[in-house]
Amino acid sequence: MIWKVFSGSVFFLMAGTVPGQVKAPVTLTGCYDSARVYYPVFRENNLLQESLNLKIKNLNASWYPQVSFGAQAAYYSDITELNVNIPIPGIEFPKAPHEQYRMFLDLSQTIWDGGTAREQKLYEQKTAEATAKQLETEMQQLRERINNVYYLILLLKESEHLYELSRQTLANRLAGMETAVNAGAAMLVQKNQIQAELLRTEQQLAEVRKDREAALGFLGILTGTEFSDSTVFKIPVFSGEIISDTLTRPEVEVLDLQIAANKYLEQTIRTRNYPKILAFAQAGYGNPPGMNLLRNEWDFYWSAGIGMKWNLWDWNSTKREMRMASIQREKLAIRKETFKINTRTLLTQEKANILKFREAVLRSDEIVRLHRQILSSMASGLENGVITATDYLAEHNTLLQAEISRSVNRLQLLRAITNYYTIQGTIESKVLGWENPVWETKAGNE
Repeated sequence: MIWKVFSGSVFFLMAGTVPGQVKAPVTLTGCYDSARVYYPVFRENNLLQESLNLKIKNLNASWYPQVSFGAQAAYYSDITELNVNIPIPGIEFPKAPHEQYRMFLDLSQTIWDGGTAREQKLYEQKTAEATAKQLETEMQQLRERINNVYYLILLLKESEHLYELSRQTLANRLAGMETAVNAGAAMLVQKNQIQAELLRTEQQLAEVRKDREAALGFLGILTGTEFSDSTVFKIPVFSGEIISDTLTRPEVEVLDLQIAANKYLEQTIRTRNYPKILAFAQAGYGNPPGMNLLRNEWDFYWSAGIGMKWNLWDWNSTKREMRMASIQREKLAIRKETFKINTRTLLTQEKANILKFREAVLRSDEIVRLHRQILSSMASGLENGVITATDYLAEHNTLLQAEISRSVNRLQLLRAITNYYTIQGTIESKVLGWENPVWETKAGNE
């Protein structure tokens, strides 16, 4: 079948319904926009932003005063006591009780954390940006799928148009042959040959229509839109010659953001060993109260102060973690360069395809023109009995295949240009406008 000429366009039509039937003309970039709104994966953006906001709030909370409540009951075998023996009746030195009880509120306030919270926030922000940009890579893959189906629909519509013209031509020839047979100027077998070819063309036309219906359904699933057979799909008009291989792909931006996030991660790890300064306070109710251990009664107490914590030696754990983060950053840089090389290879291949199909279009235009002249001459020869129906049908089929080949070449040229800009990441900016696919009308005027 005709649709097989587009490699990679074979698909399975998934079951389901999609809302909103489109009656206005459809464009390729319009399909991109519809897919972005409809495709479920892009709904993650709001969740990613909410997740980032929660992480930032948690990091900001590390600068808020931390309050905790505690209670303690303890028994001590050894206590503070004065072993002084004074022989004065009624005088006894106090001693700390063996049982001690207290309830307390602890409050601590970070004064300086070595920059850990700041670096951690920067890391989380860059990581969130990379994750959000990663969704754009999904859109890149979706564009490629939409491109294939969109141009398949255009090809099938053009094939349908050509088969319909062929059917009308054969129907006219059949009517002429019936008149000739009735007048005894032609043999019945010639009429039957044309009639059989007409039936075969009608069968091919029906198959093309079924294939196009399936392609419309598949595009509807990708974009969340219902298309009808009467929907007009426009072809893009591109700007100028392809001269740049500059990449604006989301994958490159993702890797750049991941590299930037990794730098902040290294800095976050480094700050773990910086001095930490905090203020603290405690208010409680106990027996004995606070540090007054010789007072054996319940009472309130409080304390306050400032402290510092500095991890002077961690057996090189921080150094090893920083090296692991550095290795990851180097790996990301290698992936970025590898991706650029592979993508530029694809651009070179598509550029070669563009040149190839441009030459093919020029040749196919001339081939179609010559075969039309030949068939026009043979039509009068058939009616006058100079040539057989077999000869006429052979040339008719040759012209039909030449016209289909020309349509395929024109669409493959457009698709190669579309693929080039899609691979480059500039497809939306390179489209100057849209026009109806009227190649057959133009060809008829040549």
